[in-house]
Amino acid sequence: MTGLRALRRFAKSAPPAGCDLCGRELDDAHAHGFDRESRRLSCVCRPCSLLFAGSDGRYRIVEPTVERLDAEVDDACWRRLAIPVGLALILRESTPARTIALYPGPAGIVEAELNQDAVAGIDLLDSIDSDVQGLLVDRTPGHSDCYRVSLDVCFALVGELRSRRVSRDAAHAHMLGFLRDFSGRGASMFEAVAR
Repeated sequence: MTGLRALRRFAKSAPPAGCDLCGRELDDAHAHGFDRESRRLSCVCRPCSLLFAGSDGRYRIVEPTVERLDAEVDDACWRRLAIPVGLALILRESTPARTIALYPGPAGIVEAELNQDAVAGIDLLDSIDSDVQGLLVDRTPGHSDCYRVSLDVCFALVGELRSRRVSRDAAHAHMLGFLRDFSGRGASMFEAVAR
């Protein structure tokens, strides 16, 4: 349950007074960093984000990302994944090497480790940066869409769905509204996401 614990820490933490790495004061548009050892998402200042930008070491900077992909997870692959709902975040973790899914369940967010043979059939995962991005799969009725989203967006969306107890039927509309609001890019971003 590592990913879910990290999500809970992120959702429960108060807004930081300073950079989690150096203590410098943060502005509203601060960056986020991911510590691969502690599996923790942190708030970081611009100098620290520049220090770790492009790093493949312990700390990775999370580049804010919301991008609709021009591909889908087909029916056969979705069945092999055995995810019982139509909306899921698929995350690849490098330490330990595994792929997990987070999805809404009756008692809150469910975290499930996915079968590696089933995951091997998802070519879209090759375009996802392990540890700092996820694949948001929307297979709600009438939809078959995939989005590349950064870890901070993943955690915020899961927290939003959890805190509002969004029903399975309303998940698609709520997700699109959330991505539009989160992006802060107005109508042009929403049109790109809703295509």
